[in-house]
Amino acid sequence: MWLIIFHILSAGLASSALISAESCEDGYEPIDGVCTPCAEGFARVNGYFLEMCWDCGDGWTSIDGKTCVSVCPPGQIYYEECTDCPKGSWSTGETTTCQSCGEGYTTNYAGSTSQDDCVLDADALPACQGGYYLEKSSGSCEICPANTYSTAGSLYCTDCPENGSSDAGATECALQEDCEAGSYLTEDGCQECGENTYSLEAAMECTPCPEGKNAPAGSTSPDDCQYAPCEAGFYMTEDGCQECGANSYSSASAIECLPCPEGTESQAGANSCSAIPAPKTTDPQFDTTVPPPVPPTEKKKKNTMR
Repeated sequence: MWLIIFHILSAGLASSALISAESCEDGYEPIDGVCTPCAEGFARVNGYFLEMCWDCGDGWTSIDGKTCVSVCPPGQIYYEECTDCPKGSWSTGETTTCQSCGEGYTTNYAGSTSQDDCVLDADALPACQGGYYLEKSSGSCEICPANTYSTAGSLYCTDCPENGSSDAGATECALQEDCEAGSYLTEDGCQECGENTYSLEAAMECTPCPEGKNAPAGSTSPDDCQYAPCEAGFYMTEDGCQECGANSYSSASAIECLPCPEGTESQAGANSCSAIPAPKTTDPQFDTTVPPPVPPTEKKKKNTMR
């Protein structure tokens, strides 16, 4: 019995002794008789007389436990220095190779960081005929919708101008007539702008006048929008009618207030001026409210009669 146990233990020790650093592949190290992969940030290569994986150090990492490389940001690889991945490839960083997007795909720029950046390579796809556009996600030609158009080889459809329209699959837009100033385009043709609005040439709609301003129908310019004429006692400003101040006046539709002539006056908002009244006096010679004095001779006559 003891002999059997001895042979078993001897065989185990012999097998463990056979696992050495040289017997492990690159990127592995012998631990407890087993070839174990190097941990992240560690590397080992046979021929460098290293039994265990070595630490790559700060700012460096390992590729499959075999090579230490500088840690590059996403979209770059380490090749003597961190370099952008070329168009048509991508990288998450911390690698020495860029991943290809695959045949028929590319990226819009160098330094892509994800496979999601890969798109169909339009240069590798057939050109679409006029009235169609290239749908990049599927790589197929799709028809342009109504009121858009495209020429042969287009990657997208172009909207028709405001005065144009088209059916689906069109290669050009049918332009409608341009309306004169003071009118706008409708399905039935050009229509005159209504009161208090205006339009310039080739308009698709009429523009309302600013609040408080009026304009006749068919107006052709924002200058046609004017405030309603002011009443007497007011004058026109850019902000509308303003009341004339004291000692000035105006008539209807005035654009300014006139000062009262000399010797006249007015209250605010007046349409005319009136003469300034003569000042009152307390001198009995001029004050008609005080009875005139009795002459001396009359006083004597009254005394005699008594």
